[in-house]
Amino acid sequence: MRSSILILLILLIPILSCSNSPQDYINKGYEKIVDGDYKGALQQFNKAIELDSSNIEAYNNRGIVLGILGDHVRAIQDFNRAIVLNPHDSEAYKSRGISKLYLSQKTSGCLDLAKAEQMGYPGAYELIEEFCSE
Repeated sequence: MRSSILILLILLIPILSCSNSPQDYINKGYEKIVDGDYKGALQQFNKAIELDSSNIEAYNNRGIVLGILGDHVRAIQDFNRAIVLNPHDSEAYKSRGISKLYLSQKTSGCLDLAKAEQMGYPGAYELIEEFCSE
């Protein structure tokens, strides 16, 4: 009996060690970004979201990568989801504001930047000065 349990544990170790947490996929996504592999980063953030559909960090990061790839409409959807999950996420407001500016939605984008500044996001004031001042 003991030997069959030991054999079972030995067989399960490779399976258990291969399982990845959402944070593991997020970390791999960061590595892909550093390497300039944005599509690979998207795949990693997608996997993190598949495992945990309430992972704010994964939505923010996927949105940022989508923005880098020029897909600001989908980026905004990810930032919207992050904001629904945490209405106090200043980074999501800042990032959504930038994507809106890219889509020529200046008023709405500047409102998001102002919200990020109000929440204390570092650098939001400078973005407002650069893109929202007349």
